[in-house]
Amino acid sequence: VAGDQDEIQDAASLLPLAVVMAGLDLVSEKSIASMADKVTIGTMAAGEGSSAGLLEGDVVSLRDLLLVALLTGDRCATSSIAVYLGTLGSKVRVSESDALFQFESELGALTNRVKAERTVLKLRKGTKRQQAQTTAKDVARLMVHALSSPAFRFIAQQHQASIQVKRANRTPTLTLRNPAMSSSSPAKI
Repeated sequence: VAGDQDEIQDAASLLPLAVVMAGLDLVSEKSIASMADKVTIGTMAAGEGSSAGLLEGDVVSLRDLLLVALLTGDRCATSSIAVYLGTLGSKVRVSESDALFQFESELGALTNRVKAERTVLKLRKGTKRQQAQTTAKDVARLMVHALSSPAFRFIAQQHQASIQVKRANRTPTLTLRNPAMSSSSPAKI
């Protein structure tokens, strides 16, 4: 990594990756959710906008949302994952905003686990608290952790993915392409 490895940088573009990593950790290590769980796109998440074409009320598997978030960086998918997983530990119904706050604790646990000491990951907008930030050194630590996960490597190696979306009384298929992969050679991670 060139330059100052400890220089504080904006981490907004790191959020989809971090949410996928924390989500995979919750599924594989804590078994709090299943990849087959169905997630409904909520109002707050839909308000983020979706480059993948997700709409409020769509129902998508957690597996497919993880694919969308990692392959496209889609903010709607990222927020939907965080809201869904943030609600699972609660015994009472919580708002989407409260669920995001709850999931931020999982992001904090992730950064602690990988010793990304100068990284702060925030999902909620409009907070006066510190915004998402990181360093090149911390990004490298997060990537080493991500690449140690077979599930993460599987998702990252996909050239394209077709996901099923339950939308009202239809089930359209959305096809996503991984811009990081060339179509001529298989992924090597």
